[in-house]
Amino acid sequence: MGRKQGGRYQRLRRLEDGTAQKYCAGPLHRLANGDGKYHIGGTWVDVAEFRMQKSGRMEGRLRAWCKACESYQALGRQAMNVPRSLVAFAVEELVRRLGIMETARRLFKSQQWIYQFRNQRIASVRYDTAVDIVQLLAEVRAKDEVRSRRSIRRGSHMRGEDESPPAHVRDYYRPQGDLDNERERQSRKRTGR
Repeated sequence: MGRKQGGRYQRLRRLEDGTAQKYCAGPLHRLANGDGKYHIGGTWVDVAEFRMQKSGRMEGRLRAWCKACESYQALGRQAMNVPRSLVAFAVEELVRRLGIMETARRLFKSQQWIYQFRNQRIASVRYDTAVDIVQLLAEVRAKDEVRSRRSIRRGSHMRGEDESPPAHVRDYYRPQGDLDNERERQSRKRTGR
């Protein structure tokens, strides 16, 4: 039984000048479209930029990522963990503005992950996840996007219905939190405690 030649790891092409290129979808080449977001896909890189697999069933074949992408994954910022406390405010604000389901969908995380993160069961997140969270918060703030609690629970956006705008504080997904803290602060200031 012979090995299958080609496949997704051996995606090769030859150019007119005789050089060969291989497709790399590593972390440095996912940003090929230039809009700053990760995409499924990558770019074509010269075959000389790839290492050979030294053992296992892929022995003697080119590795899936180029040398630069492998180095970045092992040593770069992407391998770094960020403490929960640095991004907790952003996740909480996203949940209040969009709801748990929409926040999870836009962050490409599960609802269970959001639940565990908000209940302090996750101590740290990867650097790239922290960057995605902060970028999403910046987008939402720039658009001033806030969804009504009733629209979130009904799933109006997913059903293609018009969403009702939040008209009152009670219409926000989670009216507790900052507003309650602010009321307590004002109350302490008035009473002089």
